[in-house]
Amino acid sequence: MRTLLVALLAVALAPAVAEAKSSKGNTLIRVANDGDDVLAVIVDDAGVLDNASSSTLSASSFFRAGGRLVGPGGITVFSVKRGTHTVTGAYVLDFGSRYTIGADSSTTATTTRNGQTVTVTANEEADGDATLSSSSP
Repeated sequence: MRTLLVALLAVALAPAVAEAKSSKGNTLIRVANDGDDVLAVIVDDAGVLDNASSSTLSASSFFRAGGRLVGPGGITVFSVKRGTHTVTGAYVLDFGSRYTIGADSSTTATTTRNGQTVTVTANEEADGDATLSSSSP
């Protein structure tokens, strides 16, 4: 189990270098982490992060729901259907048996045509809370 956690951390902390291409009939939401900590981000399932009222996050629930970790300066790309989507993120402040996270933030990302990419940028506040903003091309 510890090996799996180390492998997940290694992947999350390495900045992404490749851009994904949209598959036929899909659009992309590109999430960029401009903070200094690891970002936990999920699309269209804010409940996983909203339920973290105790400021901790269950890794198994988060990953099962499609959540991803993005290291500082890194990006991740979600392939989604055309339409309006809610992107929610929170910074992981401590790794342990449960992740300790800052306050989450959500933004709306709307794609209007196939092949479109919308960029969501996450910024970290001084207290570790996340602020997400969306911009379309």
